[in-house]
Amino acid sequence: MTGGLGERWRRRGGRTVRLALVFDDIMEFALALLSVPPDELETLGWTFADRKRLLDHFLRSGKAAQRVPRMRWGRA
Repeated sequence: MTGGLGERWRRRGGRTVRLALVFDDIMEFALALLSVPPDELETLGWTFADRKRLLDHFLRSGKAAQRVPRMRWGRA
């Protein structure tokens, strides 16, 4: 998220949002992010490094989500 996207985010309030997702949902979103071609990333103002940083975060979050019992998420 280079200057353009980060700047717009701050102008709009830049609030941090905390989402609680199960592992399957986290990985589905990560796979969708991987499917975005480089030219579309550039259009969004993202670099490959931005996408990698977000994917690394999803991987850490997914590992943490796997440690939470499924019953706690309301899914069995």
